[in-house]
Amino acid sequence: MTDTILVEVEDEVSTVIVDVIAGGMAAAVVEVFPGISDIDYPQLPDSVERVLLSFPVAGRPAPNGAVHVPMGMAIDIPAGLAGTVTYAAILPTGDAVFLVNRITAGGATQIGTVTLTASSTTSCILGGSGGRLEVGDVLQLVAPVLPDPTLSDLGITIMANRT
Repeated sequence: MTDTILVEVEDEVSTVIVDVIAGGMAAAVVEVFPGISDIDYPQLPDSVERVLLSFPVAGRPAPNGAVHVPMGMAIDIPAGLAGTVTYAAILPTGDAVFLVNRITAGGATQIGTVTLTASSTTSCILGGSGGRLEVGDVLQLVAPVLPDPTLSDLGITIMANRT
């Protein structure tokens, strides 16, 4: 399989088409308009702009246990943690509130909460202001201080946007 890049210039607008020869279908079409030297993330399709940050927890979460994801790129976590999804193989008996923090050189700041509920394996309540994380910051997920006696084998995936 060979990748080919075709550049077509028409009325001072360049269209770059990435075509996969074996499949014969265009994989991506990007238009570059006059005056724009680079394509920035907000100009790309949502599927390219978004980043999924997953926090898997095998077994029961440790009391006040924290998982850390250091940032290798700048991202924005949306308000209300919009787009976040969860799964719990073994449901909690009550609400289990996980804190989402941004850790910078100045310390930790809470930017959201993810509350797993007993309603279903994917049921959750999301909240918080969200926020921007720069390269070198850390996204932290903190389990409840008093763990639920049944909650086990879960995952929380936070949707972020590249900036």
